[in-house]
Amino acid sequence: MSFQGGAITRSAYGVWERGKRWGVLPDIWIRILALAALPNGRLLSGSTDSTLRLWNVETGTEIRRFEGHVGSINAIAVLSNGQAVSGSSDNSLRLWDISEGTELTRSSNQMSGITALTVLPDGRLLTGHEDGKL
Repeated sequence: MSFQGGAITRSAYGVWERGKRWGVLPDIWIRILALAALPNGRLLSGSTDSTLRLWNVETGTEIRRFEGHVGSINAIAVLSNGQAVSGSSDNSLRLWDISEGTELTRSSNQMSGITALTVLPDGRLLTGHEDGKL
């Protein structure tokens, strides 16, 4: 990470396992706000540039980029069927088919930006919002 005029200008992200560096994402000019681990050494990241990205952690290469949000992606959850949900400051949730790289559906009627989300044991989503509500 480097600082320029008091602001972070670029970042390198390391992936650690039991105290040892396992992989690394390349230096990128975006700020990552959310991460979700997937099987087979893959990782999803959500960023300030409104993209969800799928990475191969061992090689540090971007496999796929998901676009559609118009605000920062603050939260990601992976479902048991391998799909992913992203929550954004644009007040929307989006459901993605990770293997195909497509948006399956969206919910844009959230009252404020989404800052957190998780999948409950029964499969329902719980979201946290910028206004402090669940």
